Amino acid sequence: MKYLFLISTQDTLQHVVKNVSDSATTESTIFGNIWFWVSIIEAVVILLLWMKKRHPSALEKKKEEILNEAVDFDNVMRSSFQSSERLDRLKRKCHPDRFVSDPEKQAHAERIFQAVIEGKDDYKKLKALEEEASQYL
Repeated sequence: MKYLFLISTQDTLQHVVKNVSDSATTESTIFGNIWFWVSIIEAVVILLLWMKKRHPSALEKKKEEILNEAVDFDNVMRSSFQSSERLDRLKRKCHPDRFVSDPEKQAHAERIFQAVIEGKDDYKKLKALEEEASQYL
């Protein structure tokens, strides 16, 4: 009886293996080409993403440059809270219309006034321009 059970089990296993291998070959011919192309597309996408990471864009380079730049927090804080007073003082002191009679001083005042307007949010620049204004004007 035990021997008969082993034979029937072996026959059943052979039948299952045959059916599984037949279905696997049928599925591999139908879906094998699809999965092959899916894997090719995945490989291409991975390659493109790797190349993009390897060669950063100009924007990414600029962002990295800005993040690596040292920040002068003293200048940032003073620019936030003290630059408006210094800016107003410099505008009054360096306005070109104050030096209509002297063309040399008017030229210096105009150059300094333009620099003041461009650097209105930079405390250190305003301080340097104030020293320059006291020297030339």
